[in-house]
Amino acid sequence: MPRVVSPPYLRPRSERITAGGWVVLAGSDTLEDPNRAEHWDFFTPITATRHLELDMKGILADCGLDQTARMGAVLRWNSSSTGLRGSSAVREIRGPEVAVSVMLAGEDLGGTLRLDCQVILIGSPTSMVARSPQRPGSIIWSDGTTIVLEGESARFPIQVIDFDRAGIAGGSAAAWFLQWSPTDLEAPTLGTLRLMLNRGHAMVSRLVAEGAAAPELAAVQSALRHDVSRQLIEGALENPEFDREADYGPGMLGTALQGLLDSTFGTEPLDVIRGLRRTSRPDFEVRLQAASRLFSDGAR
Repeated sequence: MPRVVSPPYLRPRSERITAGGWVVLAGSDTLEDPNRAEHWDFFTPITATRHLELDMKGILADCGLDQTARMGAVLRWNSSSTGLRGSSAVREIRGPEVAVSVMLAGEDLGGTLRLDCQVILIGSPTSMVARSPQRPGSIIWSDGTTIVLEGESARFPIQVIDFDRAGIAGGSAAAWFLQWSPTDLEAPTLGTLRLMLNRGHAMVSRLVAEGAAAPELAAVQSALRHDVSRQLIEGALENPEFDREADYGPGMLGTALQGLLDSTFGTEPLDVIRGLRRTSRPDFEVRLQAASRLFSDGAR
């Protein structure tokens, strides 16, 4: 049975605050379903907005507060897979309506995103009745939602670092580095793969900060996806222990590589794919480009 926690101070009746629907953008696109971000990725920022209509006279009366009480609206958030949390700036409520927004960088998010819209006390009133809220930050009203960013096929860990400082070969001139071993076929994918992005590379740094809205950044994102896919396929084909028909188990690296080969080469046997790579490398590379939709509009 869920536990209901009541604050030790008065709160307003539910009809005092009318909240509009959540407006959620993934990049520049408004989500049709505000609870699910289809095709979201690390390079796509999330923006959330909530509009409130408030009966401030009734709220103050219900809470036992006088006209000196100051309130504000804020959006608080937390991400399940990164463990990060934070909040928007507090918008002071100066009339019967207020809108509050928050923009979150894709690199801070993953899994599910929890959003809570809150009305809070931001100033201590000069006169109060018993059990009226007194401390700044006291939550007067709250309503939340959850946005699914990633499903069961969640992305593997991505880390943004300075390659020069980390001593990674290529330094500031290198763009990304995929850290993995193709021999750990029965190891969890999320613990085996890690994509390093170079904060010191101008275009990669822009992609992380801005997402792929600009054409040149969409091209960088497409090249990144293609290169990661190519490295994984190459590693699978070079590993003599890799078996396309083996049962490596859910969430394991071998299973992820099998799925990648399926999406790239369909039902072609493993020995045929290896033969194509060995005897006709240009044709093999072109197949990889086509499968990853390299530099194509809407590549996912």
